[in-house]
Amino acid sequence: MHGLNKTFLADPAAFLRDYLLRIRNEGENDENDPNPMDGLAPNLPNAVARFDLCRRPYGAEIVPWRDHPKTTLMGTQRPITAFWLPYGAGVAKRVVLGNQANYLITPMLDGCYFGVGNGQAVHIAGDIEINEPNTARMRAIATERLGAAPGIAFDSQNRGRHYTIVGKRVQNIWSWWIQGHTSFTDNGPKQRMPVVPGQQSVIQLIDMTYG
Repeated sequence: MHGLNKTFLADPAAFLRDYLLRIRNEGENDENDPNPMDGLAPNLPNAVARFDLCRRPYGAEIVPWRDHPKTTLMGTQRPITAFWLPYGAGVAKRVVLGNQANYLITPMLDGCYFGVGNGQAVHIAGDIEINEPNTARMRAIATERLGAAPGIAFDSQNRGRHYTIVGKRVQNIWSWWIQGHTSFTDNGPKQRMPVVPGQQSVIQLIDMTYG
């Protein structure tokens, strides 16, 4: 909606460079701002949903799609069909990257671990163990859940910022981008932050450098 979907579908990396992007998890509610993602996951066949982009004062937010009179499959007002990889408190959530969609959307990371391997993606809660796990332990959990070692990953623990990750598949090859930013729930300004010191606020994840 608002002319944003076509831009995102064409080039997610460029979209992330132009807009701060919020992706809330189910149950993440702001005061006087109901969460549009609530109730999404239990109703998804193959973990695939249709999404929309709405303008916000800070940039844009992913919300579930609702058909409207201008809905088309190819124009500006078309839905974003994507795998939904939710966050789960104290657990590792996994999705198989089948042929049902060419995009992946997952809630923002704030201490969580994201990994890709063996044709799957995993979102591991930072509180999955009583003692805060280090990157090596999170990588081991990802390996267990994926059935193979991840080839691309990002560990957001102890980095002092929040992260938005999106993926796109072209000719059966997935590409992954990450955007660093401040918290959307704090009272301070919503602004970009380098993914890691010395980097840009949007980078492509290509290996295990940060995971």
